[in-house]
Amino acid sequence: MDWPNWEGETAVVVASGPSAADVVLELGKGRARFLAVKDAWKLCPWADHLYACDHHWWEAHRGVVEFKGRRIAYDARTVEKWRGLNFLKVEISKAHQTLRFEAVGHVGWGGNSGFHALNLALQFGAARVLLVGFDMRVDRGKHFFGPHAYTKERPSEANCAKWREILDGQAGAIAARGVEVINCSPVSALKAYRKMDFSEALNG
Repeated sequence: MDWPNWEGETAVVVASGPSAADVVLELGKGRARFLAVKDAWKLCPWADHLYACDHHWWEAHRGVVEFKGRRIAYDARTVEKWRGLNFLKVEISKAHQTLRFEAVGHVGWGGNSGFHALNLALQFGAARVLLVGFDMRVDRGKHFFGPHAYTKERPSEANCAKWREILDGQAGAIAARGVEVINCSPVSALKAYRKMDFSEALNG
């Protein structure tokens, strides 16, 4: 497996919460590694990697042929159909609601692609991870781009409450690995990670 090596580097994981659109991500271009989640790649088209767990998302976007970086997915249908588009295949166990580190390429479920992407950035060896667009709430909007056109409206407040609990619950395990995770979403409902302006976090 051609596994990325981000050892000692800063990684930016960009999710699709509404606040992501307010972050000047270009400040991190060339200074940090970028892992975009689903439609967030449009905010950072230079990203190293694009991750989405949903086969239907890849279908709706025709494999995102215009993206120049590495694509990551776990659904075998996606990897097989778009095999010419440089996919990295990972494994996800829905029985694991925690971040996983015991086997490279196997990540925890956590209920959403943002959780998977964070787990990947940590497995890649990043020393610091900056979270962008991890709003984990719906009262300010669900995505920076509006509703998904290909599926039922997500997330719900119930989804977000569960996701927050799971992700906040991983703070201790992340700290034990000596990794700093900074939440650059000022309106994020997550509580376990220090919040900081994106530009300040880049210089930290």
